[in-house]
Amino acid sequence: MMPAPASDSAQAALGHVFRDPALLESALTHRSYRAEHPDAAPDNQRLEFLGDAVLEILSSDLLFRRFPDADEGALSRLRSRITDERALAGIARRIGLGAWLLVGLGAEAQGARDVDAVLADAVEALMGAVYLDGGLAAADAVFRRVFAPEAASLDTLPSSRWAGNPKGHLQQIAATRFHADPVYAELSRQGPDHAPVFVAEVRLGDLRAEGRAGNKQKAQSLAAEELLRRLGEEEEP
Repeated sequence: MMPAPASDSAQAALGHVFRDPALLESALTHRSYRAEHPDAAPDNQRLEFLGDAVLEILSSDLLFRRFPDADEGALSRLRSRITDERALAGIARRIGLGAWLLVGLGAEAQGARDVDAVLADAVEALMGAVYLDGGLAAADAVFRRVFAPEAASLDTLPSSRWAGNPKGHLQQIAATRFHADPVYAELSRQGPDHAPVFVAEVRLGDLRAEGRAGNKQKAQSLAAEELLRRLGEEEEP
């Protein structure tokens, strides 16, 4: 059972008091904890699956209404700003979610409470838990409360056709400016099997950058983003 202070803090941050506290406990139970405590609440993987769909409908509805003239591509890029792994992990850190997680000793030692993938999954799981506990209206209220700063930042449409595709953008820059291809490499894989952290590197000539994430593809994308920043190419009109 999760400690009462953690439960109280989580509910206060969400602005939702659970009628079924077991849903909250499950949403905050990482699979590493469940592996070490077979009698614990179910881990949050199923709730994460549901919460991903809940977030998609809520964020899509918000953007559809706010930007009536935006096409599908622009709306998708806007949605990714607040619902991709990096954005969700940032929200989790802002509300202090890492401190509420139930994680196994091995994952704890590997710093799982501050891994983007773990935090993002927990945010999605929480949205799934709120939806089951109070329905779509309750989930929407939590979404608007918790995602308010991120949603408020979406006042303008993304100007770059490469938004959300840093690897594609870097490939285009590499071809036109350097007449070469970026080269990606996996530098390391850290952590246990249930909470891996990949470190990827991208090289372009003498330039290099690294990215760290819970899967190889995301680590490469973050490395590409970092190299684009160094090139001064975050956006291309």
